[in-house]
Amino acid sequence: MSEIGALYRKVDLHIHTPASTCYSDRTVTPVQIVSEALGKGLDAIAITDHNDIASIEPIRQVAKEVGLVVFPGIEISTKDAHLLALFEPDYPIEKLEEFLPVIEILREDRGKKEAMAASFEKVLVKIKEFGGIAIAAHANSDNGILDSAKRLRYKQEVCRNNDLCALELSREDHIRNFTAGKVPNYPAKACVCGSDAHSLAEIGQRYTYIKMDQITLNGIKHALSDYLIKVKFPWDSAIPSYPKIQSLTVNQGFFKDIIFNFHPNLTCLVGGTGAGKSTVIEFLRYCFNDISSFEEISDDTHGKVMKLVGEGGKITVKYFTDTGEEVTITREVNDPAFEEPDISIADQSGHEAALINKPIFLAKVK
Repeated sequence: MSEIGALYRKVDLHIHTPASTCYSDRTVTPVQIVSEALGKGLDAIAITDHNDIASIEPIRQVAKEVGLVVFPGIEISTKDAHLLALFEPDYPIEKLEEFLPVIEILREDRGKKEAMAASFEKVLVKIKEFGGIAIAAHANSDNGILDSAKRLRYKQEVCRNNDLCALELSREDHIRNFTAGKVPNYPAKACVCGSDAHSLAEIGQRYTYIKMDQITLNGIKHALSDYLIKVKFPWDSAIPSYPKIQSLTVNQGFFKDIIFNFHPNLTCLVGGTGAGKSTVIEFLRYCFNDISSFEEISDDTHGKVMKLVGEGGKITVKYFTDTGEEVTITREVNDPAFEEPDISIADQSGHEAALINKPIFLAKVK
């Protein structure tokens, strides 16, 4: 019942800050960047300044306070094309300080788009050695690896390189064709879509949904290796909206004030004898008034509730409708002889609401 399980996370993996000399407004602060990302509904961002890491730690510290995941990153200007290097959210800044001179970025060139690192292939190898993943930045642009001026054979070889995890593309047709293997002379390749934001307003203008259990670099890497299933884009309709139970609480009895939090994708409870599966199911069944017409099952539901909560107690469930609205369902425990259950349903403002899509609960009876 913990918040564990694969979900589509909304991410923007290409964001610049005033540490990039070409940034639009050098007065923008870490707080503003984090606030803008949250306002755009992003679950995670990558800070990827041109050949620099100066803004990573200040933004990472601000983001920790509000639950936004920040991937430390760099947009590297190699001799052949631009590359995004991404590292784990808790990657030490000291290791990134070691990384920059290894790929031949001089201190005086940090933050400059026109700085020149080592070759594309060498940087790919070094990113992997330092525990990061590599993505070809704005691959179809003048500074991208697919630039029409580059040799076809070279571009094909780069796209086949397993150390290059994905191409960053911005157009729907380009992404659809590359991921489907429909680009002539090229292998199918994972793609992502990032904003390449150089201002606050541009943050989250382009983004990717990546399915992960926890938001980690390893999660991104695994998703990119199974990109047809685990990587989606704004134009995809494969991310359904459906009703879901958020939590369950009781205000007295054995489970008083314990909060049962449910994963949004929960469809069943599995566990050994005595783990409490049927108790939770019967509490939910009772709160939603999904009482079976079979006497044996009905008696089991009422019996558990009366024993573990008691007369006059309340069971409360937080529930999201299929349109994303949160409602609170509360039922007072009373004698099963009462014909009308005492159930209240309220929206987020506390006003009376209706419950249109009520779940159905199934349990095995011995």
